[in-house]
Amino acid sequence: MVLIELLDEALSMRYSRLPEIESETFSVIGDIHADSRALKILTEDAFRPVVFLGDYADRGDEPVEVYRAILEGYISGDYILLRGNHESENVIPHDLPCRLGEEEWGEEFYRKLLKFWKTLPCCCIINGEIFAVHGGIYTKGCRIVGEGIKRSELMRDDAEIELMWNDPWENNECARNFERGIGYRFGAKATGRFLEDLGLKVVVRSHEPYKVLKVEHNGMVVTIGSTGVYGTRIARLNVCGKFRDGYDLCQNFGEIF
Repeated sequence: MVLIELLDEALSMRYSRLPEIESETFSVIGDIHADSRALKILTEDAFRPVVFLGDYADRGDEPVEVYRAILEGYISGDYILLRGNHESENVIPHDLPCRLGEEEWGEEFYRKLLKFWKTLPCCCIINGEIFAVHGGIYTKGCRIVGEGIKRSELMRDDAEIELMWNDPWENNECARNFERGIGYRFGAKATGRFLEDLGLKVVVRSHEPYKVLKVEHNGMVVTIGSTGVYGTRIARLNVCGKFRDGYDLCQNFGEIF
């Protein structure tokens, strides 16, 4: 099946805006950034379903190969694709259109890809324990500690930017993310309120690939880096059992290649 046909079939499928996954085994993979070698290594013997946290292209050299693989897995039901900040035409760097322009079908594929990205959820919940997301928690514009949060609020349009762009930091409080120029930095107080209100254990996210497998916020946040385009090692979570917190999750089920 040619790539555009794969994309057409993927466009006919729909997940809810907040998928809830129940499975005794599963894997979580972070940013790929057009690194087909990393993708092959990380998926070869990964437990299914595989939850991808977004950022499939840009930066790397093989977006066509990556999109072929993830679309095939998405259509088969093996892969669950979340939306990252690079699943947008308004991001820098965004070399995907140039890469696709080398193919005669590239322009048509990119137009359809823009539509496909909008169908992808920004987050999902795994086994009622893990909040999987590209960027970070929804802080409600830094108001979450005082106001709390309900699950339905994660599907608000204004939540998407934060879910795709936010980063954790060591400060306890929240603040605007001036380094990125968009979104917020969220502290441990916000993370704790978020997990408590939603009845979850840990946030698993990506968005900072140089954090190959890092635990923050006293075990409440795990960051996975899964692309080799920065010269780093690559990681995944390959989960087949219970865990107490992020430390336990990484120690027992984190794998670095």
